Amino acid sequence: GIYLSTDGGKTWKNKGLENTERFSYIKIDPKNSNVVYAGALGPLWDASEERGLFKTTDFGETWQNILYVDENSGCSSIAIDPENPERIYAGFWDLRRKPWYFRSGGKGSGFYISNDGGQNWDKITKGLPSGIWGRVHVELSPVDNNIVYLLVEAEKTSFYRSKDKGTTWELMNNN
Repeated sequence: GIYLSTDGGKTWKNKGLENTERFSYIKIDPKNSNVVYAGALGPLWDASEERGLFKTTDFGETWQNILYVDENSGCSSIAIDPENPERIYAGFWDLRRKPWYFRSGGKGSGFYISNDGGQNWDKITKGLPSGIWGRVHVELSPVDNNIVYLLVEAEKTSFYRSKDKGTTWELMNNN
């Protein structure tokens, strides 16, 4: 689950999502610290409904799953536009681990953008690789939040850049 310390780590309080098992990222809204996003990868070994992108607006008292793809796909990365925190970017990763193998990639991997704090989402594919994706990682430039970087594990893993907040994409490297 998610834990909170308000005394520098001396004590901790459980703030929910106890059955999620694994988180990729926790991001706090830069303009409202009551709003927190938690990217849930979920269990490695089995399918689970405890995956996706969770949001709280009351500092962890209640959580809502604002982006759920399927029982095999979890949120692998989150980025929030610091000037407009209603704009959220989320990467999803369809994966499964067993003692004897690891599968990275499937129909649930993808990249999503919301312009309304996670109420509605667009799956972004234009200008990005076709076929089955694996892990997806998104980051915003710390210098210019119009620039979005995206690393997509695919048949040919590739690094992309957008100069217009994710509307169009330029392949930067696929070596």
